[in-house]
Amino acid sequence: MRVLTPEQMRLAERKSGEYGITLAKLMDNAGKALAQAINDINDTVKPEHINCKERRVTFLAGSGNNGGDCFVAAKELAENENYRITVVNLCKEPSTDIAAYAYQNMPFEKIEVIKGYKQANEDYINDVTKSINFADIVVDGVFGTGFHGTLSDDISEFFSAALNKIKVSVDVPSGGNASDGCISTGCFKADFTVTMGNIKSGMTQYPLKDFCGKIIVQDIGIPEAVCDEVKCGMEMQLAEESMFRKIRKTRSSYSHKGDFGNLLVIAGSESMRGACALAVRGALRSGAGLVRTASVGKCIDTLSALAPESMYISLESDKNGFMRLDGNEEKIAAAMKKSTAVLIGCGIGITDETRRLVEYVIKNCECPIIIDADGINCISGSINILGKRKSDIILTPHPGEMSRLTGKPISLVQCDRLQTALSFAKENGVTVVLKGAGTISADSKGCTVNCTGNSGMSCGGSGDVLAGIIASFAAQGYSPIEAASYGAYIHGKAGDFAADELGIEAMLPHDIIEFLPKAFKSIYPTT
Repeated sequence: MRVLTPEQMRLAERKSGEYGITLAKLMDNAGKALAQAINDINDTVKPEHINCKERRVTFLAGSGNNGGDCFVAAKELAENENYRITVVNLCKEPSTDIAAYAYQNMPFEKIEVIKGYKQANEDYINDVTKSINFADIVVDGVFGTGFHGTLSDDISEFFSAALNKIKVSVDVPSGGNASDGCISTGCFKADFTVTMGNIKSGMTQYPLKDFCGKIIVQDIGIPEAVCDEVKCGMEMQLAEESMFRKIRKTRSSYSHKGDFGNLLVIAGSESMRGACALAVRGALRSGAGLVRTASVGKCIDTLSALAPESMYISLESDKNGFMRLDGNEEKIAAAMKKSTAVLIGCGIGITDETRRLVEYVIKNCECPIIIDADGINCISGSINILGKRKSDIILTPHPGEMSRLTGKPISLVQCDRLQTALSFAKENGVTVVLKGAGTISADSKGCTVNCTGNSGMSCGGSGDVLAGIIASFAAQGYSPIEAASYGAYIHGKAGDFAADELGIEAMLPHDIIEFLPKAFKSIYPTT
């Protein structure tokens, strides 16, 4: 599903005029789509939440085009005798010509209108609060996609009054930044968000995503060709099963292990054997034809019992059980030449030798490299090394690792996850998988935002499983952005099955691996 930034959406609306679809027509379409969505919502909510004889809807309308959508929807619903409609003008009078026209075109004999604006007196505040208290459904059409900054105290209080109502937001909950997903204190917490045309980028990220409730995308007549124009070379999309069905590499009945890639995993240390095990087992469960694990002796001793399907390359270690480059260079070089992808970093530790090892792989490997965990930490102080690569690179940082790569505080990384991932990917010519709720897979051409997964996956080791899955896909010949987005999706899908079966408190990263077969079968049910 295509995702647009608010800026792209505004440009798309303007460009639609070149196709004969005016802004006024778009507003009319949006208002009617909103009215239809409210009707549909009435059919889905529990009866005890709705006044069955007369459904009372209060529109909290802003002064811009978001408010205009409310005016059109109010007119549509007012024609139905089962609705009792109240329109509240918040902030100020309609400030655009098309919103003003939509306001004037309402059937005032059928609609109660409460005027007041910012300098409202106590009577106005009481009237608005009363209309919210009596409503079955409260519709937030105050700010829409243009909001930034903080909400005023009076508007926050009106939103709080709607706490126990069925709450519907128009386009994006007021108080939410539709670009980056940040929210203001007092943000409207919707049960449903009716967004026009396309999901907006900030709605894919937390905390705003949590305030959207169920997102309903309504077509308002913007031509697809316009959306192609406004993406400006950057495609942003929400991950869907249909995407991965299209790119799936089918297997012939006469295929053999050599057809599905040869993955080299350089991972683990004496004290961090589990990270290696989780990555290798994740890779094996994701279809790689051959997986070879290069690690220190004690890690191999442990892992060979957990993953007998892997082959093993024993590496020399230092006195603390961390692998070295010295003494291992020839083994690693020979293994890389046979490989179709290399994963490095899970549990290798951060020493002078592991830093040298990671740099050696980057400079010499001629197949895709997936760098995770300590591999990322080993190069965070010298990311210029990425420019010396001979092949594609996928980096899989969590927010803390992304902070070290960019030099930005974690809070700033999290405040603008999309732009952080996109900018780093473009500046360094790599693919970035910025992990966390709403994992972002980005390259220089755009990004895919993941929608699977749950809080039960917030446990040490889940990222190692993901790295193994992504590396397995890269070894099988998926492009870096395909391997990254597909890996994030199937990883989250397996995590969701694990949560359903075990509960989010009890599930562990190795459970994600056990549910990978069910995740694959849910996408490809006939095979």
